[in-house]
Amino acid sequence: MFHWQGCGYLQAIRSHIDNFSTTSGEYLEAIFTHREIFAAYPSAHQGCARGFSDLAQLLEKRPWRADRDSDNEAVSVFRHEAWMIGATSPVIKPAPITKEDDHRAIVRPSYACVLPM
Repeated sequence: MFHWQGCGYLQAIRSHIDNFSTTSGEYLEAIFTHREIFAAYPSAHQGCARGFSDLAQLLEKRPWRADRDSDNEAVSVFRHEAWMIGATSPVIKPAPITKEDDHRAIVRPSYACVLPM
């Protein structure tokens, strides 16, 4: 089963993406609200860079309607926010390697935001 990335706020936006209007700037309100939540508890937002990227991709692919006139602008802003969050998020430190683990080559994932093309 696919799991959407991001905090509960971004997942709530994702669940209502079909009704998400961009013409009157709701996407800016969403970003500013998320920034307030992020500032209060940054470590709870490890997947939010990917969450904003996913939202941008969904907006980019949905069909045009009159209330979605600013979808392209919202896509750009959401992708920018993804990069900003990815660059400023605290990095979770991996568990320390014990002497028993020294003999194994451990590859740890990097914390990067990959944007779909």
